[in-house]
Parts: sequence; C-alpha cells; structure tokens
Amino acid sequence: MLTQWWPGRRFAMTGVVAVTLAAALLVVVLLAHRGPSAVDDSVTPTLHAWAHADPARWRVFRAVTHLGEKVFTTSVYLLLVVVALVRRNTVTAVWVALSAATYPVLSTLIKVLVNRPRPASADPALTFQETSFPSGHSGASMLVALTVVCVVAMSARGWRRVLVMGVAFAIPAAVGLSRMALGVHYPSDVLAGFSLAITWAALTSYAVGRVAARRADGAVGTTVDVDGDASADPLAEVRSGRPSDPPRPASDR
Repeated sequence: MLTQWWPGRRFAMTGVVAVTLAAALLVVVLLAHRGPSAVDDSVTPTLHAWAHADPARWRVFRAVTHLGEKVFTTSVYLLLVVVALVRRNTVTAVWVALSAATYPVLSTLIKVLVNRPRPASADPALTFQETSFPSGHSGASMLVALTVVCVVAMSARGWRRVLVMGVAFAIPAAVGLSRMALGVHYPSDVLAGFSLAITWAALTSYAVGRVAARRADGAVGTTVDVDGDASADPLAEVRSGRPSDPPRPASDR
C-alpha cells in the first residue's frame, strides 16, 4: 500500500481542475438564485420518473445509494487504516483518517452556506438535510474511490490496477446516478460533490506528504520526494533507519 506511489503533482493538478469546476458550478447555482438550471430541471425529473415507474428499479437505486452513506464509507476507511498500520505505513493511515474525518465537515459547511433547496421530487425519508449543494453521498463515495485507488490500485500492476480502479470509480458513478434517480439531487449537485471530494483528497494528500517529508528530512538528514513521479512512502527511510546517502569511507574524504 503506497509503497511505490504517493499522490503528488499530477494529482494536485487534478485537484486544481476539480476546484475550478466546483467554483463554476457554484456560480451557476448562485446565478440561478440557488434554483435548478435548465439541465438540472430536465435531467432529475426525467430520471426520477423513469426510476419510480418500476418498483424493482426503484429498489435497486435505494440499495445503491447506501454506498454513499457512513456505514459503508467508514468501514472502508477503517479497513484501510488498520491494514496501513499493520504494515507500519503511518503516513497512509494518517492521510486516510484525516481526509475521511474532515470531508463531511467541509461538505456540510458548504451545504449550509449555499442553502440550495432540494428538488421538488425529493422524499424527506431519503435525505438527511434540506439543502442539496453539493451532494454529500456523491462526494463521500468519490472520496472513498480516490482513497482506494491511491492506496491500493496505484501500488498494483497491470490488470489488477485496472480492475481496482474500475470497481472503485464505478461506485461513485452509481451513487451519483441513484441520487438523481431518487429525485433528491440535481446533476450540478452530484458534479459539485465529485469535484469537492477530488479537491479535498488532493489537498490533504499534499499536506500530509509535505509534513511527512519534512519529518523524514529532519530524522535522516535527507530530502524525501513526494511529488508522485517516482516516490515511495514518505516515511519509509525513517522506519527502516536507512538514510538515502550513506557516509563515505574515510579514504574517500
């Protein structure tokens, strides 16, 4: 887990794109006076009517949407943290725990500040809050997917990496679709949730990586690369007690 890769510059650039998209969506929402855009007002009612027309289809979406709730996401995070600690990968455990614990606070704060009403079709039994921007379920499932990809997939090779990434990103896609089909979110809510989660994952991974690099630098007297191109676990050298540059023999001095 994260023994050969750490989210770095390329992931940070993805975060920049994501936060730009989130900001653009927020502007659209505010320009619409917190109401739905033309796309929102077309997609969500159509999907909701389609899902509600078939009881079996409705039950499937009701089941899928649980993948964005705390029971599932917390279970995944706990598993990753425990495995990371067992493998003595403290940096990974800290990053997973930090991003998982702080993201819901950020998402809820933005919901309160934007205060966008739910779609008219929203069933109170399917929602935890009266506001809808950004989608908490969509963002939470995307953050889980990104964490699994960074911790598991990027340390794998070949078809295993592709398989893990495919399954991981299929979850937020399904959850986002379910939130619209159940009539509790607009497409812009879902996209904003995805964008916010990507931004937060990139920001927290960068912060944790930098702190770990400085700690490692102070411990072994060398700089650890966490830019994501050819980097290892930022604390690997500290744990192994092997500095990058061993002292030269006296004859070479």
